Amino acid sequence: MRLNLRQLSCFHSVMVCGTVTGAAELLHLSQPTISGTIANLEHQLGFDLFIRDKGRLTPTPEANNFYVAALQTLDSMDRTVEVAQEIRDGQAGHLTIATYPGIALHFMPRLLGEFLDGRAGVRVKLLSRSSSVIRGWFPAHRFDLGVSELPVDNTALDVETFSFECVCVMNPQHALAREPFLTPTILDGVPFVALFREHATYHQLAVTFSEAKANWNVTLETEYFETACASAAAGVGIALIDPITALSRPEGEIAVRRFKPTIRYEIGILVPRDQPPSRLTLQFMGLLRDRLAPFTV
Repeated sequence: MRLNLRQLSCFHSVMVCGTVTGAAELLHLSQPTISGTIANLEHQLGFDLFIRDKGRLTPTPEANNFYVAALQTLDSMDRTVEVAQEIRDGQAGHLTIATYPGIALHFMPRLLGEFLDGRAGVRVKLLSRSSSVIRGWFPAHRFDLGVSELPVDNTALDVETFSFECVCVMNPQHALAREPFLTPTILDGVPFVALFREHATYHQLAVTFSEAKANWNVTLETEYFETACASAAAGVGIALIDPITALSRPEGEIAVRRFKPTIRYEIGILVPRDQPPSRLTLQFMGLLRDRLAPFTV
């Protein structure tokens, strides 16, 4: 036995209205259509639904029992339609994001707070790992999107690149905080907080100081911009970090200065090439793109 929603809808309307005429008006259908649909439903069910008496339809005991199940089915269908609309409008769904620690601590939580406002039906899983780990996770692990430092050598990914100009940060009481910008010559011999040698900025800085014949006095190496920034704020030395991390610090905690020549730092939004992004993923990517734009060069 196969019933359809039109049959259940007609049955529900007749139960509510008590007449074929009322049900026809409610559903904007003809009376013969309603009568034929009810007759067909009774034939399929194998029992009468109504006692017909002078134009009025009185439900049989079997109809009353069947009505409970029919209402549950119609309510479930209504909820299914609502969920579909919520998914279409980005109001429901699941989003899994893998991002490198530099933006996972401050930038991404603020962005997610903005994104989830008004999206009560959306659930997000945010994972923070090193860029090398994130790049290696695709495509074996299923994530909607990743944010990683570049370069990325993975043919299973589509990558949208964002390039930033790194800045120098220091304790506001540092003697060089009075300078409008910093150069290798100005920083000759000054204690410096650098990222590990594997990081893209390390080689650029090493070459820049070498070409300027200046002493790059690295007193502390660390893995993340966040740690380098905190160390600089504590007076360990001057650090070169990305502008997102610099601007995430509380006002007055650090002094920020441009560094010349420019040291570039690139990150990328990563999405699996073998699966199209969901509407929810595309909406989040649009917001992420907009909020990264002011930092890019």
